[in-house]
Amino acid sequence: MQPYWAFGFHQCRYGMPNLEYVEQVVANYSAANIPLDTMWGDIDYMDVYKDFTWDPVNYPLDQVQSFTNQLHDQHQQYVVILDPGIKYNDTSYASFNELVQNGGYIYDVNGNPFVGQVWPGYTIFPDFMNSDGQSYWNEQLDTFLKTVPYDGLWVDMNEISNFCSGECLNGAPVPPSSTTCGCSSSTSASDFYSLFDQDMTIFMYDDGDSFDPENPPYAINNDENHDALNNKAVDVNAYHYNMDGSVLSEYDCHNLYGLTEARQTHISLSNFYSERPFVLTRSSFPSSGHWTAHWTGDNASQWPDLYYSIVGSMLNFNILGIPMIGSDICGFLDNTTEELCARWIEVGSFYPFSRNHDTTGVIPQELYRWPTVSAISSFILRVRYSLIPVFYTLNYQATTQGSPIIRPLFFEFPSDTSTFGIDRQFLIGSSIMVIPVLDEGATSVNGYFPAATW
Repeated sequence: MQPYWAFGFHQCRYGMPNLEYVEQVVANYSAANIPLDTMWGDIDYMDVYKDFTWDPVNYPLDQVQSFTNQLHDQHQQYVVILDPGIKYNDTSYASFNELVQNGGYIYDVNGNPFVGQVWPGYTIFPDFMNSDGQSYWNEQLDTFLKTVPYDGLWVDMNEISNFCSGECLNGAPVPPSSTTCGCSSSTSASDFYSLFDQDMTIFMYDDGDSFDPENPPYAINNDENHDALNNKAVDVNAYHYNMDGSVLSEYDCHNLYGLTEARQTHISLSNFYSERPFVLTRSSFPSSGHWTAHWTGDNASQWPDLYYSIVGSMLNFNILGIPMIGSDICGFLDNTTEELCARWIEVGSFYPFSRNHDTTGVIPQELYRWPTVSAISSFILRVRYSLIPVFYTLNYQATTQGSPIIRPLFFEFPSDTSTFGIDRQFLIGSSIMVIPVLDEGATSVNGYFPAATW
């Protein structure tokens, strides 16, 4: 069950250089008379991209605290991003020291911390499968909250995403001043098997042959190029410890990482707050909808991606039990256009999770940047806000009954075979139909109205 404010409009950008920029965005939305409930912080706020830190020059802690308090006085919220990777071998960094002391991290095949690379450079990763990793994360979130009273958390890069393909260092020391991966694949399956000698049956085929996790019998077409399973990921023969102390291979639990991180984040925030927590995750798995909202990652500012946001985002994920879903409005990658952004906010105002978000290096796309987009946004977001009681009720029904918030037409009209292939319009609950403009240059749409009273 999401908090009520989560159904308001959200604004984010990767590439907000300093707090002054963020404050100006909030002020500009107000001046343009466009509703804004929640301002977001991407990795720009961090001190050299290290989790649980604030850039002392561009995001001074005392100024961030004042800004957050001002948002709260205006009945607005502040949500910030965290990645799972903790900067490695930086003894001046408390979060690294505490994770090493705790021991609740993912291990490589040699029993050392598995070292990947993400934004801060070489990193190690908490293991949310076991109680040590969970307690570590809980303590870090608690300490972080005591510095700035954030209202929710955004857990990103949690597939786990790795700039190396497999382990970067393979147990070797960090090269001086190095931020570049020294990637190689030096771990062997035979070393890996020794970790599991008490129960080799989980690594056997039905015919009794040995199982090689690096070369599974049903190989996927990874990255549409038949890449190895560790391509930009963790080695499949890295390992986790389960709650009962048993060893779990990355091969067996890779797809659970985002779920377990979001789950622990939700549980921790539930303990810290007197209200329901808000968590947004990139990686998801069945049951994620119980713990977290989800967005569909790095889409592009292209017309096909506007269409895909309906069928590939809202409809599919609601059917799969993840109802609080949305795509980056106006697109994340590439430069958007005035027309595309206008059409996108017309659709995005009806996403359960409605957020404008773009990347560094592209033109800014806050909704007040163009007169037509500003006027459309001011109107259509007020339509959305008038429907928040509807979204909230549907959120309750999704939580208690498993029913989708956003529905394809065939959910409500299963005997009407004409609805089966419709994916360019959708229902909010059972009573509101949205037929958006999805094509460049279009000034009208054709919609299908099943037999009913509309």
